[in-house]
Amino acid sequence: MVAENRGGGILHLTCSHCESAILVALKAGPMGIVGMGSLTDLNKEEAKAFLEQGGFVSEKEVLSMYRLLKKEKLGVQELFSE
Repeated sequence: MVAENRGGGILHLTCSHCESAILVALKAGPMGIVGMGSLTDLNKEEAKAFLEQGGFVSEKEVLSMYRLLKKEKLGVQELFSE
């Protein structure tokens, strides 16, 4: 467990075979436990430090990015293409 909040937490899991790592967010809700995972190159200590520094993306940041993409008529592919 690298972070906890109301009714949920974030786990850092590493495969003992291939050493791939994943961050898993779990939250208890009215329909049961809901989870979402994401591959990461962070080790447990790095993930914990990142989350403690406020590594979460806020709703305001998501809306700002959406507005920028819509205004500039860009897709995600254009953001990452050279």
